[in-house]
Amino acid sequence: MQSENVQNRLIFICTILYLIGYWFFTFDGITFSDDVVYMEFGRAFWAGETFPYKTHFADRWGAYIFSGFFTHFFDFNERTASFASLLSYLLSYSLLFSLLQSPKEKLIFSLLYLGQVYFLYFIHKVYPDSILLVFICLIVWSAIKRNEHPVFTGFCMSIAFLLGFITKETIVFLLPFPLILFGYDWKNRTSIKFYYAFFSASILLLISYFGYYQLNHGNWMYRFTAVNEGHYISDFTYHDKGWIAILKRLTYLPFQTFIERSYWPYIVTATVLIVNGNKSSKQTFKIIALTSFCLLLGFWFMSSTLEFYNPIYLNPRHLIILVPLLSWIIATSSDKLFQNKGINRLIAVSFLIAAMLSWNSFDLMVYYGALALLLIGVEYFSMAKWLFIPFILLPSVVSGHYHYQNKNYAHMKQTYQSFANSNHSNIKLANSFLVYSNSVLLAEADRNKVLFLGNWKESVSTTPPIIEVFIYKFYKHAYPLEQNDWDHLQEWLIKENYKANQVYDDQWIEIWRFENQVP
Repeated sequence: MQSENVQNRLIFICTILYLIGYWFFTFDGITFSDDVVYMEFGRAFWAGETFPYKTHFADRWGAYIFSGFFTHFFDFNERTASFASLLSYLLSYSLLFSLLQSPKEKLIFSLLYLGQVYFLYFIHKVYPDSILLVFICLIVWSAIKRNEHPVFTGFCMSIAFLLGFITKETIVFLLPFPLILFGYDWKNRTSIKFYYAFFSASILLLISYFGYYQLNHGNWMYRFTAVNEGHYISDFTYHDKGWIAILKRLTYLPFQTFIERSYWPYIVTATVLIVNGNKSSKQTFKIIALTSFCLLLGFWFMSSTLEFYNPIYLNPRHLIILVPLLSWIIATSSDKLFQNKGINRLIAVSFLIAAMLSWNSFDLMVYYGALALLLIGVEYFSMAKWLFIPFILLPSVVSGHYHYQNKNYAHMKQTYQSFANSNHSNIKLANSFLVYSNSVLLAEADRNKVLFLGNWKESVSTTPPIIEVFIYKFYKHAYPLEQNDWDHLQEWLIKENYKANQVYDDQWIEIWRFENQVP
């Protein structure tokens, strides 16, 4: 027993250190989109200022209150803000780790927790999905501990639901969960003291929540109205594209997303292990399986708005909340995975199918093919299962290094700051996604010195003698449509007789200087 305790502590400490190290060493900055909004709102909230603009993101308090806390009391920068995400990952891991027994289960869970590439990518981003992790895990933990501390866990679950909802609306996927749990306990004549605490606390919290909107906006349904208004027609909506688009989204597109974004091994393996032979499983397993099912069902069928049916776009960022729970399920059933040939081969076949469907991505094809071979190899060489350890960790390590090198964020930020801070009075332009992020990238005195590449002429009344342009080549990967802005600008410069001079060029950045040749 003492030896097991030492192993458990060692696994826990190593995983925590790995998460902290990954957060620190693979940090690749902001994504130049929503996380900038959350950082700006977090700063305004803690400074007691008016929010910078109107958006339904303003009501996702949990998405920016926690990150804003760190930037307010320490330093306003993207790394400090992302500490809230790191803390959420650490707490989520700790909660689920405490529900496991043997060192073997704890080790497998820890490895899987560290192995999904998208899951770890968002550990150093300022997004609500990262914060939502801890509230989902707290709901699960409260349900499992409900008979030991019914009143305390009842309050914990109700608070977790509320904090989860004001962080990201995805938490509504779990609304059936406490009702199903209540039905199960009622049927088995289990004490329902937990539910008295949960439902009474939930009613009080909901009255306070809706009362706030009634008092401040004159409409207790204001939050839902804002969500409806915030989900406009775009490339990522389905209702405006006809019933065939919706049918595709509800049939094969989820499978395509799961395969392309490397969620397939987690979802398929956990699903097969749940379905096969778990009728006598412990209640903890059933609760986590039910939670995972509710989340997966919500992702598959839930609408993004209440005004009309529009299935949610399966952004890989949203799906990260599945990873901890699915990892826990696989860890507790690993014996069946390695010892039951039927289960083993079924999962291996699913990996081979994924490999064939990934023909346009060599990396994915190799990844799924190798997973299938490893599973088959376990039948003949018992030691082959130890090869899973480096194989599980390798994708996230390689991905972290890839994103770090692909963006070279620190180099870009330093060069961009020098570009904006130069004493020249010339017109300075940059990629629109960079200018949109000026509040995070530049000092306050320099934020208005750089204009949007796409619509700079709206801010300038005359033809300037010199125009300087900063191009961050990462736009080709993340914002390819900005190529049109760059093309149109060059066409206009040629038409207006500007002479081009490339001042700086490396793997990540170009800086141009254009001089007007008209006397």
